[in-house]
Amino acid sequence: MDAQPLSSDEDIKLTKGQKRRAEIISLGRNLLIEEGYDAFVLRTIAAQAEITLGNLQYYFPVREDLLEEIVRQEFERSLNTVREAIAGSGTTKIRLAHMVHRLLEDWSQTGGRVYAVTFMLALHQERFRLLHKKHYRHFYQEVADLVQELNRTASTDDALKRARIVTTVMDGSLFQVAPRGKGSRAERKRFHDELVTTILEVIVT
Repeated sequence: MDAQPLSSDEDIKLTKGQKRRAEIISLGRNLLIEEGYDAFVLRTIAAQAEITLGNLQYYFPVREDLLEEIVRQEFERSLNTVREAIAGSGTTKIRLAHMVHRLLEDWSQTGGRVYAVTFMLALHQERFRLLHKKHYRHFYQEVADLVQELNRTASTDDALKRARIVTTVMDGSLFQVAPRGKGSRAERKRFHDELVTTILEVIVT
């Protein structure tokens, strides 16, 4: 998978160093998704970026630094999907369904591989354990806002508990679909629709 080019507007706004940093992150993410953690080597990424290893390490001294930034950006994409559902138009149920479909489609295609590596590293490295915990905490809080839209009687604590269950349902679904979303789109949509129904029951019951 090739690095994603910057749009012309983004290109104007970024300095040369920022462009280089963004390119390294994109190449690193692609390598992680395509080849896995064992292949996630700074020297390989430097070669793909056509820079020296030393130049790459100016931005990311060790591969864990680069990986952490990849995880942070991945999480922001997921969190923005939730925020768009909260701020979007249409009924809350429609926005919730759209959020679930978007998140699960992304996670089954690429994002899930990044998160899987994060979970593995969280078992062994304190920095990733804390990052993992922090990200989930923020995710629960955002989903809880949708929960309270759908269930006006839910207290703040109850909404947070239901948000944790909703997140668990979505996370667990990734173990039940074909790797990298290779099942048909129609099959995935039916499965996701079933999950939306389950999630609504968790929220409003």
